[in-house]
Amino acid sequence: MGRNAKDILLIDDDRAFLKKAIRLLAFNGLSAASCSDPARALERWRCGRYRIVVTDYCMPGLNGLEVLSRLRSLDREVKTILLTGLEDEAVREAALAAGACAFIRKPLDLQEFVGALSGLLGQGTGRETQTDAVERLSPRNLEGPCRGNGPGQEGL
Repeated sequence: MGRNAKDILLIDDDRAFLKKAIRLLAFNGLSAASCSDPARALERWRCGRYRIVVTDYCMPGLNGLEVLSRLRSLDREVKTILLTGLEDEAVREAALAAGACAFIRKPLDLQEFVGALSGLLGQGTGRETQTDAVERLSPRNLEGPCRGNGPGQEGL
């Protein structure tokens, strides 16, 4: 797999969300690139092979499940997170069945989102086992409404 300067590829048709997410991740020491077009994002991934792909579910052209499916057909080991504002259990089940590492509802809990990405990148405490990471990143631990962010932080 080729190495890219960016670890995370964010895909969402909401450009304002992408701008906020890129700033949030940079503030937390995570390197990310973004793309608002799912088809173009797949091309970017082919060229850069990012370590993690975070995609929204509801987008024009390709939805997030289609993006996950295409990524998994290219690389069975790609780490993916599906984001959505929908309260749809069928979408969550489909995402996890398609190989998503996590399913996170919007608005995002910022600490959980950054924590999930850091965990998938292996930037945890160094004492965490793979089993601990899987448990921490399990859908029941990542899902839920925004539980209040710190002062001055906006939910995404």
